[in-house]
Amino acid sequence: MNYFELLKKFTEHSGQLMAEVKDLPSMQGEGNKRHLLTSIHKLNIDLNTKFVELDKIKSDLSKVTVFLKRFPTRKYYEKNEITELDYIKYHLEVFFHKVATGSDLLKLLVNVLFELNIANKQCNTKKLKEKIPNKYITPFIGLIEAYDESFKNIKFFRHKNSHEAKFYDEEFDRLDLYDRLYRNSKKFDLSTKEFQIIMPEGYLEFRIKELRKDKIEWVKNALEVYEKYIDKIMENSIYVYFEKYKLWLENEG
Repeated sequence: MNYFELLKKFTEHSGQLMAEVKDLPSMQGEGNKRHLLTSIHKLNIDLNTKFVELDKIKSDLSKVTVFLKRFPTRKYYEKNEITELDYIKYHLEVFFHKVATGSDLLKLLVNVLFELNIANKQCNTKKLKEKIPNKYITPFIGLIEAYDESFKNIKFFRHKNSHEAKFYDEEFDRLDLYDRLYRNSKKFDLSTKEFQIIMPEGYLEFRIKELRKDKIEWVKNALEVYEKYIDKIMENSIYVYFEKYKLWLENEG
């Protein structure tokens, strides 16, 4: 069974599981009815919630490439002092944060799947390793560590951006410097002759467009890596879930 077929099976199973309880008298009326659900129903809901959250991250990362492909309504943005470089930087910062959030969600997924009850803020690979069975270390913790290693630089960028408001990109900084010099010179009616020698204005515009193209490819590549890790961990999670479901049926019987 390939991943798509497995995911389809899990989705159908989830629908059937919820259909079993949604019409029960105890489930009617207002208020949170979670405490009335069986353990397997709770696990199924929690697992589906994490799958949806991880899929939303994938969708958000994909949207970054769409945003970066065009710099729309240029006049409107520039009127509000938003340059093309500002536009690129903003969406890359969103990208950094979403990739880092993906790492957090993977850890929370494992926490939910194995019902470890680790507080969200304390849910890290070290605690997960201590609590889950050894046979699941590689298919879960190993993959999460590989994810973090693959996105090590991005997580560093996100940390610096969040805590120090820094954006590490030498080419971006160089282009942004000349872009600001040109803009301020025009604003105060100053000569741009000195800048034209080092970075002609037409070439600056060309380099900004090339930078945007490079970042689009970079984001696309990262999205492919994200999808591979997410799909594999979700696949492993579904197999574990069905193991738990089988045990639950045996105990219920």
